[in-house]
Amino acid sequence: MNGVTFNWKEDQSNKNNIGFIAQNVEKVLPELVKIDNDGIRSVSYMHMVAVLTEGIKEQQKIISNQQILIDSLKKDIEQIKNKIN
Repeated sequence: MNGVTFNWKEDQSNKNNIGFIAQNVEKVLPELVKIDNDGIRSVSYMHMVAVLTEGIKEQQKIISNQQILIDSLKKDIEQIKNKIN
Protein backbone atom coordinates (compact mmCIF):
# COMPACT_ATOMS: atom_id res chain seq x y z
CA MET A 1 0.00 0.00 0.00
CA ASN A 2 1.24 3.44 -0.87
CA GLY A 3 -0.07 6.78 0.24
CA VAL A 4 -1.26 8.86 -2.70
CA THR A 5 -2.65 12.29 -3.48
CA PHE A 6 -5.73 12.42 -5.65
CA ASN A 7 -8.68 14.52 -6.78
CA TRP A 8 -12.27 13.28 -6.83
CA LYS A 9 -13.66 13.31 -10.36
CA GLU A 10 -16.93 14.83 -9.13
CA ASP A 11 -15.17 17.65 -7.20
CA GLN A 12 -14.60 20.64 -9.44
CA SER A 13 -12.50 22.48 -6.81
CA ASN A 14 -9.39 20.44 -7.73
CA LYS A 15 -8.71 20.08 -4.00
CA ASN A 16 -5.95 17.53 -3.38
CA ASN A 17 -6.84 14.64 -1.11
CA ILE A 18 -4.46 12.23 0.60
CA GLY A 19 -5.19 8.57 1.15
CA PHE A 20 -4.84 5.06 -0.17
CA ILE A 21 -6.21 3.40 -3.28
CA ALA A 22 -9.06 1.23 -2.03
CA GLN A 23 -8.26 -1.62 -4.44
CA ASN A 24 -4.71 -1.82 -3.04
CA VAL A 25 -5.93 -1.76 0.55
CA GLU A 26 -8.49 -4.43 -0.29
CA LYS A 27 -5.71 -6.85 -1.31
CA VAL A 28 -4.09 -6.59 2.13
CA LEU A 29 -6.92 -5.62 4.48
CA PRO A 30 -10.25 -6.33 2.78
CA GLU A 31 -12.16 -5.68 6.00
CA LEU A 32 -11.19 -1.98 5.75
CA VAL A 33 -12.81 -1.50 2.34
CA LYS A 34 -16.49 -0.86 1.85
CA ILE A 35 -18.27 -1.16 -1.50
CA ASP A 36 -21.43 0.91 -2.04
CA ASN A 37 -24.40 -0.01 -4.24
CA ASP A 38 -22.72 1.58 -7.26
CA GLY A 39 -19.58 -0.52 -6.79
CA ILE A 40 -17.56 2.43 -5.49
CA ARG A 41 -14.92 1.36 -2.99
CA SER A 42 -13.91 3.41 0.03
CA VAL A 43 -11.37 2.93 2.80
CA SER A 44 -12.35 3.04 6.46
CA TYR A 45 -9.56 5.31 7.67
CA MET A 46 -10.92 5.31 11.22
CA HIS A 47 -10.30 1.56 11.47
CA MET A 48 -6.95 1.84 9.70
CA VAL A 49 -5.60 3.84 12.66
CA ALA A 50 -5.61 0.69 14.83
CA VAL A 51 -3.80 -1.34 12.17
CA LEU A 52 -1.15 1.34 11.67
CA THR A 53 -0.68 1.77 15.43
CA GLU A 54 -0.01 -1.94 15.84
CA GLY A 55 2.45 -1.78 12.94
CA ILE A 56 4.32 1.05 14.62
CA LYS A 57 4.46 -0.93 17.87
CA GLU A 58 5.91 -3.92 16.02
CA GLN A 59 8.51 -1.70 14.35
CA GLN A 60 9.44 -0.21 17.70
CA LYS A 61 10.09 -3.68 19.13
CA ILE A 62 12.41 -4.41 16.19
CA ILE A 63 14.19 -1.06 16.59
CA SER A 64 14.64 -1.63 20.33
CA ASN A 65 16.09 -5.10 19.76
CA GLN A 66 18.42 -3.76 17.10
CA GLN A 67 19.59 -1.00 19.45
CA ILE A 68 20.40 -3.58 22.12
CA LEU A 69 22.42 -5.54 19.55
CA ILE A 70 24.21 -2.39 18.34
CA ASP A 71 25.12 -1.42 21.90
CA SER A 72 26.43 -4.93 22.58
CA LEU A 73 28.49 -4.94 19.37
CA LYS A 74 29.92 -1.51 20.19
CA LYS A 75 30.97 -2.83 23.60
CA ASP A 76 32.58 -5.88 22.01
CA ILE A 77 34.45 -3.71 19.49
CA GLU A 78 35.68 -1.43 22.26
CA GLN A 79 36.95 -4.45 24.24
CA ILE A 80 38.76 -5.79 21.16
CA LYS A 81 40.34 -2.36 20.53
CA ASN A 82 41.52 -2.22 24.14
CA LYS A 83 43.13 -5.67 23.86
CA ILE A 84 44.95 -4.67 20.65
CA ASN A 85 46.30 -1.44 22.14
